[in-house]
Amino acid sequence: MGFFNFLKKRNKEQNSNKLSVAGDKRGIEWVKDTNWIPTAYEQYQNYYWYKGDADYLGWFYTKGVYDMGLQSIMAQQFRINFQNYFWYKAYSEANIKKTHSGLPRLIIDTLVNCLGSYQVKDVKDEEVNKTITDRLNEILRENNFKSTFKKQVAMDLVIGDGAYIINVDPKETDMPLIEYIDGRDVSFEYVNDRVKAVIINKNYEYKNRLYECYEKRSTKRVYDEEEKKYKTVATIEYKLFTKNGNKTWDQVELNSIPQTENLKDVMYPNIPYMLAVPCIRKMNDETKRGDSIFKGKAEVFDDLDQSFSQESNTMRAITPVEWIDSNLLEKDDKGNTIVPSTFGKQIVYFKGSNSYNDDPKGVMTKFYDVDFNKLNTETQENIKRACVGIISPATLGYDVSKKDNAEAQREKEKQTLQTLKDMQDYEIEVLTSLFKKILIVDDLITNPDELPQRTNIQVMFSDYATPSRSERIAKFKDAYLSGAMSIDRYIQEVYFDESKEAQEKEKEALLQAQVKDKFNFNFLEQE
Repeated sequence: MGFFNFLKKRNKEQNSNKLSVAGDKRGIEWVKDTNWIPTAYEQYQNYYWYKGDADYLGWFYTKGVYDMGLQSIMAQQFRINFQNYFWYKAYSEANIKKTHSGLPRLIIDTLVNCLGSYQVKDVKDEEVNKTITDRLNEILRENNFKSTFKKQVAMDLVIGDGAYIINVDPKETDMPLIEYIDGRDVSFEYVNDRVKAVIINKNYEYKNRLYECYEKRSTKRVYDEEEKKYKTVATIEYKLFTKNGNKTWDQVELNSIPQTENLKDVMYPNIPYMLAVPCIRKMNDETKRGDSIFKGKAEVFDDLDQSFSQESNTMRAITPVEWIDSNLLEKDDKGNTIVPSTFGKQIVYFKGSNSYNDDPKGVMTKFYDVDFNKLNTETQENIKRACVGIISPATLGYDVSKKDNAEAQREKEKQTLQTLKDMQDYEIEVLTSLFKKILIVDDLITNPDELPQRTNIQVMFSDYATPSRSERIAKFKDAYLSGAMSIDRYIQEVYFDESKEAQEKEKEALLQAQVKDKFNFNFLEQE
């Protein structure tokens, strides 16, 4: 069942002023979100802008919002504005070509590509950490994590938040399983402004009845009888609800449907961490949810699509118009009229005279002269407004300056660099927490009776537009050969993205090559 159809059934005959993620009516204290309607509206609005499909955008603004309960009094503030959107007004008009710019998806995909891949670095003991990082990389390969990571980066930018969860399934693999769920199906529980629980929502339909399963991942303080003290343990709890007619949601047993019959609450006494990693980009103090990078951009995106559509429809409207005397059209062997191609032109047929004495008008063509500069200028301005605060237009291929020197290029890329710096800081925090928890769970799987080994790893990203190694060699070679730069400084500048062990090997190789080629110094050119 589609999510919106599910919501439409669920919201029917409910008081939307009391509507929440799980609903107060369901008697469940740890699943609440009083800001659910506006949050869900923004999440799905941003998702469909990123999806980049004109039909989905039109459907969302004309029908989808009503399936989410936005016809309620609580949501009047949303109705006033979106009913004036281009996509709301134009979608029902069949003769208007609706053109989507594709810019929202281009922005996100470009930022994801510019961010690049993560690197896990050693921090302490080289030999120990080499084993740890090898084990971690094996787990990540087993989970196809590169693909999952790109999805997480993109959806956190679009939706604003989400969560990684770590599962154990011996029937599937003997390694931890990693799953990412975006913020549309995740909510958070806070204590003192700290996330204390991640709650995942999954909906099902079984025998024409609606079910919602809530999975809560958190930690609890329990008393250890052996150690005679309280300690923190990881827990996973499940609750299943079903619709009782059209009135209330009642809790039922997990074995009520096949999709959840094998689920049961779990406690991990040797793991003091929540088996989930919240991914919250920029916290909104009002909703306690992450803000999308598209925050406040929906109106600009809509204006941009209107500009694109106006250009497209204007181009179609001003194509040459040909008036053709239908008597002059050729016939096929069966006597049917052969209709000319209408591509790139409009054709109007009229009935002329069949008399040879009359002067037939034949074919007449009319051209329109339209200046597109005004339309193009408006479109370009909308593109710049859409990119403000997110990405530099130059990164997307739009030339905003005639200068082409290095300084001008860096200036044009300034906003991109700032956004990527923020993304790197955020992803380093998320991935460091995730990787540490993965290794702890892996230790638990390998040695269930022993305490998990604590690890100290570091996650890094390469800087955007970082010069290649050959470019760095060319830059620092002369300074090193002239004696202005020490070999240690040279190695640090050229091989900064390598481990200390690798840097020492490069230093030793450089010294040996320098001795062999003492008078020629061609060894640097061979790097």
